[in-house]
Amino acid sequence: MRWLFSTKIKSLNIRSLSDIEYDEKSDWSGTITIWPKNPMMMFGNGMKVFPWANGTPSLEMIQNVRKVYNQIIKIQRRK
Repeated sequence: MRWLFSTKIKSLNIRSLSDIEYDEKSDWSGTITIWPKNPMMMFGNGMKVFPWANGTPSLEMIQNVRKVYNQIIKIQRRK
C-alpha cells in the first residue's frame, strides 16, 4: 500500500500569488491560505461546505506564521 505514504508537492510563483491571508493561534503558529478558495468550499463568509473538497493552496502548521506571512509579502514587493 505504497500510495498511503506518498507526497504531492505543488510549486507556485511567489510573486504571482494574490489574496494571501493567515490564521494565527495563541502560540503564534498557524496557516497561510492563498485565495481564491475552491468554490466548493465557499458559503457566505468562507465556511467549509464540503471539507473533503480541499482545492485551496495553504501552508499549514507554520511556527511564527505572521513572520512567514510578512516575508512572503516582502518578497512579493521586491522588483
